Amino acid sequence: MNVKFLFWESLRNLRANRGRSLLTVLGILIGVSSVITLTSLGLGVKAQINSQLSEFGTDEIYVYAGNYSSEKYLYAPLTNADMEAVCALEAVKDCTPEIMNRQIGVGENEKSQTVFLLGYNETRYENETQRLHSGRNFTKSEVEDAELVVILDETAVPAFFPADTFESVIGKSLKIGGLKFEVIGVAKKRGNSGVYGFFYITVPYTTITLRYFPESRNSIDTFIARFDSQKIAADDIKADMTALLRQRHSLSGLDSNDFTVQPAKEFIESTDRILTSFILFLAFVAGISLLVGGIGIMNIMLVVVTERTREIGLRKAIGARGSDIRIQFLFESAFLSVFGGIIGVIFGFILTFGLGELIKLSDPDLNSFSPVFSVPILLGVLLFSAAFGLFFGIYPANKASELQPVIALRSE
Repeated sequence: MNVKFLFWESLRNLRANRGRSLLTVLGILIGVSSVITLTSLGLGVKAQINSQLSEFGTDEIYVYAGNYSSEKYLYAPLTNADMEAVCALEAVKDCTPEIMNRQIGVGENEKSQTVFLLGYNETRYENETQRLHSGRNFTKSEVEDAELVVILDETAVPAFFPADTFESVIGKSLKIGGLKFEVIGVAKKRGNSGVYGFFYITVPYTTITLRYFPESRNSIDTFIARFDSQKIAADDIKADMTALLRQRHSLSGLDSNDFTVQPAKEFIESTDRILTSFILFLAFVAGISLLVGGIGIMNIMLVVVTERTREIGLRKAIGARGSDIRIQFLFESAFLSVFGGIIGVIFGFILTFGLGELIKLSDPDLNSFSPVFSVPILLGVLLFSAAFGLFFGIYPANKASELQPVIALRSE
C-alpha cells in the first residue's frame, strides 16, 4: 500500500460518514485549540509581567530588615549607617532608602484620592529604567532639607489635575496629608498605580521620616543598592553585602541573618519560573481534552471495524495481509487526528486573538497586552494530536487485522 492510496481511501471512508467523522474531529479540535489559546494567553501575561518587572533593573539589590526565610522570624532594624556602609563598597554605585506610606491627596479638583508616598533619595531617578516624562529629579539639598516636593506617577496627573498635561502640571501644588507639595516632575507609570483607586507618587524619603514619622528617622525597613554589573556578579556583591551586614549586626557563624539581601535578578527569575510552571499547568489541563478526543477516536474506529467486517473479510480473501489492514486503520485514525489538529490550530488562533482583544478592552492599562504564540508549542500540539490518533488507533487496527476471512465474510 502506498501513501497516496491510503490517503484517498481514508478520505473516502471518512466522507461516507461525515457526521460521525465531524464529531470525532471535534474532540481533537477542542483539545488543540484549548492548548494553543491557554498557552498563548499565558505567555502574553508572562511577557506583560516581565515587562513591568524590568523596571527593577538587574543591577539592583534590595536589602530588607528582617529574615522571613529562617525557621523563626528574625528582625533587627536597618539604619542609615548600615546603608552608608553598604554604599561604601567599591562595586556599589549608589544606594537609596525605600519608604512607603499611605496618605490622602487633594489636587486642583478638590477630590480626595488615596496615595502611596514612595520615599527615595536623589539617586533613584538617575537609574535609566526610571525615566521621567517631564520635570526634574530631587536635588541632594532637597532630600537633606526634607523639602515638600513631589514627583507624580503619570496616572496621577489626570486624577489630581484633569486640565493639565505632563508638562503644564510642573509647578502646581498638591496637598498630601495636610502638607502642601510642589510638583517638580512626572514619572512613567509604576505597577498598578491608578488601577485600584490609589496612586503612587514619589517624595524625598526624609520628607516622610521627618515630617510624618520623626520617631523613626534613624531606621530603614528597606534600601536599594545599585552596583556595577560590569565589575562584579550579583551573587558576589550579595555575598559581600551579607558579610558586611552580619559584621555590623554582630552575628556569629551560627547565627541566622536578621536581614534579607535579594538581588532584583533573583526576584525576576523566581517570578519567571512561577509563571512558566503556571503556563505548563494550563497546557496540561487543556491537554486532558486531547486525551478525551483520542479516546473518542478509538471508540469511533472500533465502530468502524464492526461496520466494515465484511469488507475486511473480502480484502483478506483476495490476498490482503493483516499488516495491510492494520496500516489502513492506523492511517485513518491518524488522518482524523491530524485533520482535527490543523483545524484546531486555526480555530485556536482566532479564539486567542479574540480573547486578547477582550482583555485589552477590559482595562485601559492592558492596552499593550498581546498573546505570544510559540512555534515549538504549535508543532508539539500537532505532533501530540497525531500521536494520540496513532496510539488510540492501535487497538481497533489490531482487532481489524486479526479477523478471520471466513468469519468476517459470514457477518451481517
